[in-house]
Amino acid sequence: MTEKRARRARAFNAPINAPVALDTAILDTFRLVAQTQQEVRRVAARAREAITSRYRDPQALAAFIEAHGTPVYTLPGGLRGLIVLIAIRALGYDAGFIPPPASDGDTPPPAKTIKRYRALCGVLTSLLGVRPGVDFTHGAFALPNALFTVGFMAHQLHHWLSFLAGLPGYDAQEQETFRAFMGEHQGVVNEKVLQMSPARLAGLRRAIHREIEALQFLKNLTDELFRPTNQAQRILNGTLGA
Repeated sequence: MTEKRARRARAFNAPINAPVALDTAILDTFRLVAQTQQEVRRVAARAREAITSRYRDPQALAAFIEAHGTPVYTLPGGLRGLIVLIAIRALGYDAGFIPPPASDGDTPPPAKTIKRYRALCGVLTSLLGVRPGVDFTHGAFALPNALFTVGFMAHQLHHWLSFLAGLPGYDAQEQETFRAFMGEHQGVVNEKVLQMSPARLAGLRRAIHREIEALQFLKNLTDELFRPTNQAQRILNGTLGA
């Protein structure tokens, strides 16, 4: 009898109320899940604190982000802003918070990913200037004017704080897989997605968790802060129910 089967037999034959010795790997998994959930709650609390005192002013929120060392670029209107946006998308990124090419801890980011990120930094600094007192170590925000709103920034702020907290889902391959899932596969778990390697599927799951948490945070803010504030303003203006 193998050791694995022997452990199962001992567990099966043990008295119902006897303490069960859990495998170390299982305990480590439980601890990791608990730690991740605790960090997720901390991120939401910190994001809420940042938004609550600044939700009327996107510029104040941008200043808060830059005070912590991460640049916030708002894309101007006209041809220059369009060129920057096209360049961002051509490099494989989306508007909003763009994380740097982080590693999963075992292997460094692919060279092509680092090169692509450096190209992004070059586009932003050459076309929009160097932001004082910040750098690209912890990513960057690139926001068209249409998305320079507290609602969109709250969603992206949550991602930024999750990245800073070390939550998984932001390494180079996870982000690349997530962008392909949302773009090429339109967020649908189809046959091609299911054919991904277990490692890529696990990374995709982590990235999806971070997106769901950011969306849930935005929903909670909308229900608890944005909507009541808008209703109060309409009451003051005499337009509620009009």
